[in-house]
Order: sequence, then C-alpha cells, then structure tokens
Amino acid sequence: MKRNEKHCRLQWWLDYLLYPLLLAIATGLLLLYTFVIPHGAQAVQPAANADYSLSGGTYTDTGYQDATCTVQFATYRAYDSDIYLADIQLKNAESLKSGFAGDSFGRNITETTSAIANRCKAIVAVNGDFYGAHDTGFVLRNGVLYRENQTDSTNPDYMDLTIDANGNLGFIVESQTDPRQLVADGVVQAYSFGPALLNNGAMAIASEGQVSRVDGKNPRTILGQIEPLHYVMLVADGRTEQSAGLSLEEACAFLQEYGVKTAYNLDGGGSATMVFHGKVVNHPTHDGVVFEERGVSDIVYIG
Repeated sequence: MKRNEKHCRLQWWLDYLLYPLLLAIATGLLLLYTFVIPHGAQAVQPAANADYSLSGGTYTDTGYQDATCTVQFATYRAYDSDIYLADIQLKNAESLKSGFAGDSFGRNITETTSAIANRCKAIVAVNGDFYGAHDTGFVLRNGVLYRENQTDSTNPDYMDLTIDANGNLGFIVESQTDPRQLVADGVVQAYSFGPALLNNGAMAIASEGQVSRVDGKNPRTILGQIEPLHYVMLVADGRTEQSAGLSLEEACAFLQEYGVKTAYNLDGGGSATMVFHGKVVNHPTHDGVVFEERGVSDIVYIG
C-alpha cells in the first residue's frame, strides 16, 4: 500500500471514528459531572429540631398544635386543580427552617422531600428551590452563606426570597445585593427561584412571560406570609387529567383571596411536594404518567 493511501486511511479513522468517540466520551463525562455525580459536597450543621413526639404536640388528620406552633392543613379545588395548603402560626421565627439533602451542600446531592423532612422531624415541609440544579444563585440557609455568585439570568430584576431573623419574608434583586451584607443584616434564609408572586398584597409579576421556565399551568410550590409569624405553604398538583396545575396569575388570585400579603414561587413541576406528619399529601409527577417523588437538594419546613 502506498504511503499516501495509508495516511488517508489513518486520517479517515481519526476523523470519523476516534475523534467523534473521544468527543462523545468527553461530553458524557461532562454531563455526568454536571447533572449526576455529586461534587463540591460541604457538610452542614442541621438546624436544631425538637422531638415533637415527646414535647406534648398533638397531631390530628387536619393539623398540629403545641405551645409554639399551630398548623391547619386543608385541601381545595380551584382552577381545575387540587391545592394543598398548610396554614401555619408560630410563636417564634426559629421554627421556620431549611433542610439539605444528605445534610450536605453541593451539586447533585439529592433526596426526596419526605426523606429530608422525616430526618429533620418536620411537622410540615415543602421542597425548596433545588439550588443544586444550578451553579449560580444565592444560597443562604439557617444563617449560613453557602453560595454567593449571582444567578445567571437575563432579567436584571431577578428576585430572591429572603427571610429575616424575625421571620418576615422579603425580596432582593441579586444584581443589586451583596450577599454578605444580607448575613450582616440578619437575613437567615435566601432562596433563588421565583418569581415573586405577591408583594404587600399586590401581584408582583408583570405577566407570565416574565419567567419563561414557569409559564403556563404547572404543579406549584409556594411559600407565603399573611402577617408576622403567620405563613402558608401551598402545593398544587398539575399535568394530569385530575389536576391541571396553576398558572402564576391563578396562584396569585388564590393567595390574595386567602389573605396572603407576600408570596414566592419555589421549584415546582415534578419537584412540587408537601409532607405533613411524615407523609406525602399531594401527588408529585413530572409528566402525569409516573407518580413519585423527585429527589431534590433542599426543603423548607416547620420544626
């Protein structure tokens, strides 16, 4: 075989077999690292939790009560959707907490909402903002700042939910905020998902097109505040024949009618899950075909 023919054949193998194979392997490894392989794990100190089974707290089918906390749980049917709402009144803000999957902060570290909630001895819990699905966005939990790089958003007014030491909900614009100053100012929680739904009782969204990833009728998870130390956690089922899910405007209207003044949209879709008294009370699904909990990176809970 002539030298030029050998060179051409070698080049063919390189161009059409070896290089594409190496590219595919590199792409696969990058996807695994980004979406599957846990990394950057940092152990966290779990929030202090009382053992309510020993503290005189009383559960019923529709609520819970002890000396520091009252929870009333109810289901509603509105906007062709099943809605699950926990009405929560606390004596102090320390009972409103965040929990991490595996008690660790990092990428691709996940557990189901119920697993995290049960380990935290949560009275009631919902999934959080799934911070671990992204590399950006402030992560401030239980007074500790874990991530301070800003969300990669084309919207300069992208807003985070904050909770201060008194338990009051508020909003900040990441591009205009120093996360370390938040800690200095006494903010104990910051969630980066959105959008903000209600501010001082008024709708805070300009239109559903404001945040394309949560447009339309979908399963929802929402945290809201009625007055000091009085909150709601809301989860709506969606993407099924039984329950269509809520649009952002529908969620706002429902919350306004209930008396909520401040509300924020957390991770929804297949993540939308509420746990009460150790049990999942809604029907989590990503596609309306398979009904199961999705592994998430964090929860918001009462405990």
